[in-house]
Amino acid sequence: MKKTVILIIDDDPAVRQVLADILEFKGYGTLVAKDGAEALSLMQANDIDLALIDLGLPDISGLDVLSRIKADHPSTAAIILTGNATLESAMDATSRGAFSYLQKPYDIDQLLLQIKRAIEKQQADLEHEKLNIQLLQAQKLESVGRLAAGIAHEINTPIQFISSNIAFLKEAFKESSHLITSLLELLESIKNGTVTEAQIKQNDDILAHLDWDYLQEEIPRAIDQSNDGLQRVASIVQAMKEFSHPGSKQKVNADLNQLIETTITISRNEWKYVATVDTDLDPELQPLPCLANEMGQVFLNLLVNAAHAIENQLGNNPEGNKGRITISTKQHDQHVEIRISDTGCGIPAHIHNKVFDPFFTTKDVGKGTGQGLTIAHDVIVGKHKGTLVFEAEPGSGTTFIIRLPRHQE
Repeated sequence: MKKTVILIIDDDPAVRQVLADILEFKGYGTLVAKDGAEALSLMQANDIDLALIDLGLPDISGLDVLSRIKADHPSTAAIILTGNATLESAMDATSRGAFSYLQKPYDIDQLLLQIKRAIEKQQADLEHEKLNIQLLQAQKLESVGRLAAGIAHEINTPIQFISSNIAFLKEAFKESSHLITSLLELLESIKNGTVTEAQIKQNDDILAHLDWDYLQEEIPRAIDQSNDGLQRVASIVQAMKEFSHPGSKQKVNADLNQLIETTITISRNEWKYVATVDTDLDPELQPLPCLANEMGQVFLNLLVNAAHAIENQLGNNPEGNKGRITISTKQHDQHVEIRISDTGCGIPAHIHNKVFDPFFTTKDVGKGTGQGLTIAHDVIVGKHKGTLVFEAEPGSGTTFIIRLPRHQE
């Protein structure tokens, strides 16, 4: 198994040596740099997982080194260490991609915990990136089976930080129990009038090692994060259950708003890197007779198409910008209208009449089968006697408009 390599960037040789000794004792590989130039050179020549960066470097500011590292090696995690912390520099470091920001003198256990969490996040991010590449190269997702890898990853991510938080809470409880035991012994001595200076010093030493101020802040945060993660897993599992439930061959009353929300949840791994999804769902929308499974497939195809169109519009997206997908529903007297809009690349005018043709696609080989919109048109027009049209401007995005009769045969 590859050893995690940490680059220590600090102009103080004593600090570099102490950190290197501690980290190597903990099983990490280390490299050291006395200034920004040496650090950037080492980054080019080595596979480095995490950089510990002092802000006060003699040649290049630590913040500029951080920016260079995140620009040239985005998968490398970074933690800022400084003896001159300010709110402005902390916010600046965070905005440039630092995982955390610690002020000297820092508690070594706290630093080790931050390193552990930064590495875990880096590994999760790498998994996200690999999965995203695989999905972008795959054919258009047209079934729950095609979404399985992304859904598994969406579940694994919160499970990972829940697991880390539980390990942290377990260690915190172990350390806290030592203090409680010592305090109980001290209380008994107080009752008996046999308190000694050694007992008091022992409690002070345990309390100082425990860093209760830190635990008071981190324990509730770890619990809240774990609760959020569990809720996220529960929502994904529920969405999968709803989406994969065998559909009836007969039209049944379905909540289109809920069907849209479910589709957004299970397809999140398809759009979250390139877009935000906004909804404007009519709260008065009544259940509509439809083939729910096939309608869900239509929403999935259009949502994934929107994400791909935005990705094409953004190109390499060096600034990390995101597009926007907007989904709305509106109930009218005789029909229900669903709009799915994106800020993607749009559809050129000369292919408007081919969009719903079988096997027609503008996507790269292996990324689109040309069946998604054909299927959508057949479900909406052929099976539900509705209409499916679009409005598009090249470079300005596309809006697909579905209208479904409220009274189906």
